[in-house]
Amino acid sequence: MDTPLHERVRLALAPIAGTLAKISEDAVTTAESAASVLEIPHTDHYQPTRVHMARARMHKRLCGVDLGPWALDLGQRNNTPIHLRTEGLALRFLHTSGVVPAPGTNLARQYWYSNQGLFDDEALVARSVEMLLLLWTADFAAGTAFMRVVHPVGTWKYGEKAQTDLSIPLNDLEFFEDGGFDTRDDEEDLVMPSKREAAEETQEGAGSVSA
Repeated sequence: MDTPLHERVRLALAPIAGTLAKISEDAVTTAESAASVLEIPHTDHYQPTRVHMARARMHKRLCGVDLGPWALDLGQRNNTPIHLRTEGLALRFLHTSGVVPAPGTNLARQYWYSNQGLFDDEALVARSVEMLLLLWTADFAAGTAFMRVVHPVGTWKYGEKAQTDLSIPLNDLEFFEDGGFDTRDDEEDLVMPSKREAAEETQEGAGSVSA
């Protein structure tokens, strides 16, 4: 019998959940420390600067730790979402205010969100890779970060309910011990992102379409 997707994801993430939580918080505090030295104020205009610094710090830390069955995709272009891969699963990091961001018109993001062949490519379909999103939310002033993994199953427009069938909180390590899972979408997914958040999400979506 095939292992259900939620269990496959839980088992695959269990060895690295604690590591990812620590790395995300380190990235947020390091970015804030650098921003403080540079006297960068806490305004919406400079929020992307903190996000970019935190993501760069995450990538650097991920290059130097044991990720177990996962491998860091080193082929991604600079300043694009981080990708981790393991057998049958691909994990794409996206910064968000808490909502599951809509894919917009970007073909690469639509391909990832649809979890089906966006293009008529038999090689892609044959790989049977499930696309996952690791959403990370940062409170730079507090030095905290929250991460959760979702499995998108379709595309949607900004402000519409996210089409996902799996949500896993990476910061809750007890989750991986008791085997619990949540297939429901949070109410926050119904919130319309701000124009700034939408612009950031569109920028982060301009990555590779490879799975």
